[in-house]
Amino acid sequence: MKWLMFGLITLTLLAAPGPSGARTWYVNEAGTGDAPTIPAAMDSAAYGDTVLVGPGTYYGWIDMTDGVTLMSELGPTETILTHHLWEVVTFWQGASGSLEGFTITGVQWDGPECGAVLCSEAGDFLIAGNVVTGNLSCGISCRDCYTGLGRILGNTVVDNGSRGIDIVFCMDHVQVYKNISVGNACGICMHESLGAVECNDCWGNTGADYHGFDPAPSNFSADPFFCDREVGDFTLNSCSPCLPGNHPLGYDCGLIGALGQGCDYPSQVEEEGGRSWGGIKALFR
Repeated sequence: MKWLMFGLITLTLLAAPGPSGARTWYVNEAGTGDAPTIPAAMDSAAYGDTVLVGPGTYYGWIDMTDGVTLMSELGPTETILTHHLWEVVTFWQGASGSLEGFTITGVQWDGPECGAVLCSEAGDFLIAGNVVTGNLSCGISCRDCYTGLGRILGNTVVDNGSRGIDIVFCMDHVQVYKNISVGNACGICMHESLGAVECNDCWGNTGADYHGFDPAPSNFSADPFFCDREVGDFTLNSCSPCLPGNHPLGYDCGLIGALGQGCDYPSQVEEEGGRSWGGIKALFR
């Protein structure tokens, strides 16, 4: 299905003007683009540039270059980043930038600074529209955020071995909006941190759905009704509380998560609650 682009958000977040010669570096799976790999494109890119990634699976560690947007061409269902050790994508020590529209998976290491996507002492950053799943580590981890503003927006974080979204020592410097966090050790966890956490759905996490803070009323815990979680289809059923207009408490959050509607009422929903919205809400925790 069509991927929802976050370009306008990126432009707002990275408002500082880049060089007039800012360019786009295209990378494809065959290695025949403007650079043979994503890390090579990052090495070549300068502040204000975009690294645009074609569909396929890309293996290796990606260290974000300051001020660069890393964006998939066709969205997370078509573009996979994977690395079996450490992290897949990192924002280090003052680096700003944007990560948009990938499935990020496969990390088999879990340590004290875990995270398939890791931000540590980063500048302004945007992590938007990604599916983060199947990692032994945390899904998205941000720590020691003292200067820049980080935004974690509209991601689907599912079935990671450690915490889904983990915020540590980030006083008022991280905003967490409109994410789905399901089947992790913790949904959204904050340690010695403050930040705006709104319109998230955390459900079925083995430890806690929300930990270390009092979630705002627009956050909730309900089955998002993925079309087929077992095979990694995290698009949403038409009855999902994460679709626009379906928030169980009536908040106007729009789409929650990285992917929109992909199917219509599953048989188990029809069997357990019927097609009425009241019946569907009765299935929510």
